[in-house]
Amino acid sequence: MSIRLIVAPLLSVCLSLLAAWCTTGSRARRAFGVLVGMSALLPPWLLPDEPALWRAICALIAFTYVMRVADLARMRAPLLRRLLHAMSVVDSRRLVRASPRFEARTLAHLAGWGALIALGACGLVLSTYEVGPVHWLVRWTAGVVVVYAVVSGLYRVLFFAYRALGFDPPPLHNAPIRSRSVQELWGERWARPISDWLGAPLLR
Repeated sequence: MSIRLIVAPLLSVCLSLLAAWCTTGSRARRAFGVLVGMSALLPPWLLPDEPALWRAICALIAFTYVMRVADLARMRAPLLRRLLHAMSVVDSRRLVRASPRFEARTLAHLAGWGALIALGACGLVLSTYEVGPVHWLVRWTAGVVVVYAVVSGLYRVLFFAYRALGFDPPPLHNAPIRSRSVQELWGERWARPISDWLGAPLLR
């Protein structure tokens, strides 16, 4: 296994922690911290082309680090609080303190999303061997199912971890299937934490 598969993600983490330490004090130092945080996007490019999925995951996580560092440039908090915010996938300001607990219901949800991922993957595989409008429809439907189930399943993993640590994370979606327009889907129902984060600067 290439050493780059391990070194590149660790480099992104180190750059993000350094940025969290820098983003305090004067405006110039905060700006420098943001630049350091943005450099966390570079290590994923050092990864080999294969496996492509690992490269994509590392790039997505690095982008999350950059989002958190951008938050820190506007926050006034002690160092430990900034470090925790930089490493939190979910916006730490939206986490609610609660008693640590392990919920069987969350594991059941994970199993359900896993089953949907497997079903959608089967649809993708089977639809590649034929052509025509029916197979095109099956393939796109299976792709939508996989994307939705993967996003929801990964968030459920985070949900389980945060609850075990004693935090209640915000909900991910608001019944996306009820959307009556693309604007309602992306602006009000899909990935609410991201929408809230993008809208936060406008609200301040």
